[in-house]
Amino acid sequence: TGYIIGPLSNVYFFEKMGMISFEAAGKNFDKVIPMFISEIMPPWFTYIFLLVILSAAMSTLSSQFHAIGTALGRDIFEKGIKSGKEMSNKTTMIVSRIGIVIALILTVFLSFELESGIIARATAIFFGLMASTLLAPYTAAIFWKRLTRKGAIAGVMTGFAVSVFCFLFLHGKEAGFFGLCRLITGNDTLLSGTWTFVDPLTFALPLSALATVFVSLFTKPDIKNTEILFEKNG
Repeated sequence: TGYIIGPLSNVYFFEKMGMISFEAAGKNFDKVIPMFISEIMPPWFTYIFLLVILSAAMSTLSSQFHAIGTALGRDIFEKGIKSGKEMSNKTTMIVSRIGIVIALILTVFLSFELESGIIARATAIFFGLMASTLLAPYTAAIFWKRLTRKGAIAGVMTGFAVSVFCFLFLHGKEAGFFGLCRLITGNDTLLSGTWTFVDPLTFALPLSALATVFVSLFTKPDIKNTEILFEKNG
């Protein structure tokens, strides 16, 4: 639905105002859909639509913050920093709650500090980062019996590392915002021209797939776990 409504908003605003939706919304991507809904729908529907969006946002925020807390308390603290040591569930829970509080504070801070249009850009960054990191190993795990544990880890780490590098040094908007490349080289990006508009997914996903396949071919598969996995999947 979103892929249809977005282009249709351009048609609507061009016919009504003689400009595309981005210009009609004051060059703020985040205001395009709210403005489009308020223009084409009656006022009472706007309130219902707002409540539906808030409900969806609250459930998503809840799962995201819980995932952050669990990652900090369980994965990083218990399985990483305190690996091999006896840990009580109470201690892990406290660390997870601290992680959730930190995430909440950081989210509120960023919501006020970041520039307009950050919602659309952050969404694109998130989906691109997830695809670059997980898509190749996940696909290989489903369809390729030769995949190894080390190959999957290599694919995840390569996709993540290349994506972060592109955001900091290649992609114009993010690199200019973070300023790390400017601090080191004096320029906003390492490349120039149209290359600064190429999404990091274009570089990260193929390299993640290559790393997954290459490392798997040169490492021994965990035969026992592989057989169990494919038996469960039929």
